[in-house]
Amino acid sequence: NVQNNMADTTTPISLANRIQIAAGNYLLISDCQNADIIKASTNSSNTLVYHLAADNTSTSLAKAYLSDATVYQYEVLAFYIRETGRVNNANQPIFGLYRLRAGNGEEEIAEGIENLQLVYGIDTDNDGVADVYQNAQTVQSNNYWPRVVSLSYSFLANSVNDINGQSQNFTFNGNLVTATDGQLRREWRSFVMFRNRKN
Repeated sequence: NVQNNMADTTTPISLANRIQIAAGNYLLISDCQNADIIKASTNSSNTLVYHLAADNTSTSLAKAYLSDATVYQYEVLAFYIRETGRVNNANQPIFGLYRLRAGNGEEEIAEGIENLQLVYGIDTDNDGVADVYQNAQTVQSNNYWPRVVSLSYSFLANSVNDINGQSQNFTFNGNLVTATDGQLRREWRSFVMFRNRKN
């Protein structure tokens, strides 16, 4: 947690809780209204974080954060679907959900995840709430990235092996799909609000 209110946008960040910060670490500071990603500069410590222009695009943050803000260790993760290298009882490739952590390689999170789709929540009336969800291509073509306030992600899980030898009708990403390989499938969906949106 931020211990003392920042005097202005360029002053070092004073921390109450120690999260083993060192110069060169990437951090995120947020008060749920604004957020900045910074690189801790020389002389940064567990309780005081400098954010100099030599390490960042600017010395100034989006605002002078107060003691209600929080600092987090920042990391880059990529999630994707790929073949696991294993096959099921019908000798079909098994797909899985993987996570790639920058600098630490990839790890399989769950097998039997065959599809992952993302749609972005667009705030059309500037009230901070998504009014419509669109895919990345539509957001890009309409130049709506500044209006994105949330993300909805759906992934399709299967039973890996043939369970009953029958076809299954199911809905995924808003579309009715029929599978004929005997595997059971289910869609899982969740939503994420973005904390770094600036009005």
